[in-house]
Amino acid sequence: MPERQFWEQVKAVLDPPVTRSGARANRERSYLQGTFARSVKIAVVAAKDGEMRVELSSSNAGRKEALRAIAHATNEGALTPGPDGAACATRVAPKDPNKLNLEFVWYRGCGYMPELPRVRELIRWFHEVARELLDGEGAEFPAGGQLPEDSGATGDTEAGRRWRLRRTRFALTGWEEHPHAERLRNYSKSLLGPIVTSWKTAPEPDAVRAAAKWMLNQIVWAYTTLHDAAKYDTRYISERAKPQFEELQQAHAEHRLSAAKREILPQLRHEHVHTRSDVVEALLAGDVGEALENAAACVVTIEDHCALDDATGNGWDRYADAGIRVWDRAGGDWAILVAALPPA
Repeated sequence: MPERQFWEQVKAVLDPPVTRSGARANRERSYLQGTFARSVKIAVVAAKDGEMRVELSSSNAGRKEALRAIAHATNEGALTPGPDGAACATRVAPKDPNKLNLEFVWYRGCGYMPELPRVRELIRWFHEVARELLDGEGAEFPAGGQLPEDSGATGDTEAGRRWRLRRTRFALTGWEEHPHAERLRNYSKSLLGPIVTSWKTAPEPDAVRAAAKWMLNQIVWAYTTLHDAAKYDTRYISERAKPQFEELQQAHAEHRLSAAKREILPQLRHEHVHTRSDVVEALLAGDVGEALENAAACVVTIEDHCALDDATGNGWDRYADAGIRVWDRAGGDWAILVAALPPA
């Protein structure tokens, strides 16, 4: 039967486990629900009155906020619109007031099988646009799912750039700096300055030196992480890490990035080109701005990390001494290693 064939095809494109419940329409397989992301399910629904839906749903407060943000950003143009310009919307689940749905809704025409291409396209859209925003390190969702007031309605806005960065973080070329990088630099400087000053003016500086170094160390770590779009989205990656990024990039194209990240990311390390201890000592000894310019990061493999521990020199000289070539994702070419990192 066409209806049975339709549900078998839908089942094939949903990630397991798939729920075969038909309680809403009082018949078997009126809808199929599969896994999507942490605390988020994806479902295809066919109601008796002809209504069709492809939806994400969650009862988790943070995920519900993310679903609202995705809907708002899509309809404002900051995210790629649905197939054929289809609009998505959020609503409270009819039989569970704690659950929120992000859904595409339409009415089927002649039978079930003609709706299959549309269902597949909408499922693909959710995987390409929404999955990484829900299943990655965590996107920045403003309160209420609203974009900044000055974001406008095009994908060329700062908000649109932020969404695109989240979707393409493992690309080997076209790396872009975090849209708020300059603000983060200035904010870091504003935090570091008072710490250094209070340490230098303390009645007994040696007594509070360990505490000051600990606080500076945390800020330097945050600076090199937040300066990029995500922990592993650094401008520079090592030669051994490059194949890992190629595999992640391919996994993204094939809609299996989440599984690939769980397998590959534990093999990578966020490495500070100038060690954090060196940067902290420079902060205590001299100019805050100059020291932060050397607080760059590079993603390397575990093997690279061990080699760098045994290398001599500072900064990029350590990489040269360890024989590690570095790939510049911004320029799409091998980097020329110098002691001080040039501005992005």
